[in-house]
Amino acid sequence: MSDFPSFEGEYFRKKSGFHHSNSINTGVAAFGHLPHSEETSNIHWAFSVLKMRMESGKIIESNEACIEMLNAFKHFFQEYELTSNKAPSRDLEDKLEQINSFLVTTNILTLGMETAIQYLKVNVLKFPLNITPDTISKEMCEIISTFIKEKIELPASLISTTGSNIIKNSDVILIYDYSLTVIKTLIEAKSLGKNFRVIVTDSRTRLDGKKSLKALVKAKIHCTYILISNVSYHMPEVTRVILGAEGVYNNCYLLNKVGTAMICCIANAFKKPVLVCVETYKLSEKVQLDSFCFNVLSPGSVFTNTSMYEGDTRVQSCLSNFASSKLLKLNLKYDVTPPKYIDMLITEVGAIPVSSVPVVLREFRSDSEIF
Repeated sequence: MSDFPSFEGEYFRKKSGFHHSNSINTGVAAFGHLPHSEETSNIHWAFSVLKMRMESGKIIESNEACIEMLNAFKHFFQEYELTSNKAPSRDLEDKLEQINSFLVTTNILTLGMETAIQYLKVNVLKFPLNITPDTISKEMCEIISTFIKEKIELPASLISTTGSNIIKNSDVILIYDYSLTVIKTLIEAKSLGKNFRVIVTDSRTRLDGKKSLKALVKAKIHCTYILISNVSYHMPEVTRVILGAEGVYNNCYLLNKVGTAMICCIANAFKKPVLVCVETYKLSEKVQLDSFCFNVLSPGSVFTNTSMYEGDTRVQSCLSNFASSKLLKLNLKYDVTPPKYIDMLITEVGAIPVSSVPVVLREFRSDSEIF
């Protein structure tokens, strides 16, 4: 008798992870472990406003989102009142953890925002137990202002200076989606008198690349606007690819909007250099190898709500039966790009190879930021 199981038995009847889930939150079982947006009533009003602004698409860029979150924390600290018998620093620690949980469950927390929150937690715990709520509120607002200036605004300026020096005359640069740091880099290169062309790549559903296109055209930069499906057609004329980043993990994997990995793979196949503009506060001690363990599930219904221009109804007509219960709707926000497809990181500490991320985390992060 054979030791191997029969092919006719139940042994090989294994259900795929890409089947309908019984959960009401997601239609794909493989992503059922991801956090889903939940309503929370016991939260400061400033963070509810932040959630609404990000979900409506008014805030789409990671630096803008982090600044808005820190401004929300300013409102929180300015209105802070001690509501327990604990010391103010211990009471604030609990409230910060509650806010962090809210941001996680609402799917708006980025790697940079995680770093900023950890920075606030560490500084709150440094206060003595006998400090007054008014004093701690005033000092925390100053700490937040310092973080915005030294970790977000100043690094973005330094990155744009470094990146603009890399750009050469007659370059054809491909960018993807919308990154404030990348836009600043290109505009600064233009101000230096360099002549180059930009291919703005975009993808549904949000079509955020239109915002990049408007900013570059306003700066009188010659642009070509394409969808991500046409990248391979335009890649032969590209001289370099410049991308933004939501974050970079300790194992040097890049986290960015879904579609980034595809662009990097195509660029690698055509032997085009890929440069990533990223501030060091977005570097994370975490490790990730794929897009399954961590991601953000966006509503599947937005597939039918995209249009290339006002009055465009082509997508709606093609997907008239999109509400069918038999159709799986999967709309992931991020993907992860392996380091072998990235040639250089442009940071405020200089242009470095992607393999130097652990070194930057060890050497350039102050003790108050390490977690």
